[in-house]
Amino acid sequence: MDVKIGQYFNHPQRRERIDENSPTTQFRVPNYGSTKELFSEYQISILNSTENVAIVTAEAVLKDIGECPEIIERVSSWASEKYPGYKSIPSEKSQLLGDGEYGLDEKNTYYVIECRGTYGPFWSVHFQIRGIEQDKLLRKAWSKFINNEKH
Repeated sequence: MDVKIGQYFNHPQRRERIDENSPTTQFRVPNYGSTKELFSEYQISILNSTENVAIVTAEAVLKDIGECPEIIERVSSWASEKYPGYKSIPSEKSQLLGDGEYGLDEKNTYYVIECRGTYGPFWSVHFQIRGIEQDKLLRKAWSKFINNEKH
């Protein structure tokens, strides 16, 4: 969780691996920190136009939904250490219009923790670190990309 939203992601082969067919490039990064026991890797999403980190995502597949409350509590503990003072954001005020978002009014960065059903029989815990400004840039970039693809 040392990657910073809105900052350059230093990857030795970054230039060679930019996805020219998308507004974003994604890298899988091994996790060497204390959260490795649950998340063996993170996915870093970089907005190609700025070359900065837009989203950091971690997921872990669970045996069943019954594991969700304990895992969410554990991830919440890690996140609150990294982002002290962040509070739950009501869904009507959330960036993604859902539950499980945490942030502070004066901060760009926020995080999301939720359990999700997968396409198979298992559930996963989904943890994302995002930025409000980066979300605006992502929406604009994807809208432009999709509209240009249709013409």
